[in-house]
Amino acid sequence: MQSHGDQDTAQEDLAAWNAPDAVVAAMARSEEEDACIVWPENEGVLRLFLRLQTAWRDTGLDYPSVRVVMESLGRWPDDDCFADLQAMEYAVLDEWRSE
Repeated sequence: MQSHGDQDTAQEDLAAWNAPDAVVAAMARSEEEDACIVWPENEGVLRLFLRLQTAWRDTGLDYPSVRVVMESLGRWPDDDCFADLQAMEYAVLDEWRSE
């Protein structure tokens, strides 16, 4: 979680990088709402990741289940989405190993 000073700095950085006003406004609201900002380009893979919450095995995601869910979302085949999902999977597995 960011401190208030970090939040202000992040907003200033976003504005300096010409981020859309909606993104800067979302950052301003995020602390008040305890929200998570999801960039539009990541929304699809996040929805996929959340839909797969029951498809985890000890070794990671059950890939046949991944395909079924991707097909149901109209995302199969989508190599970029699958690669992003694997990056999220690897992060989860790294976290599990560190516990």
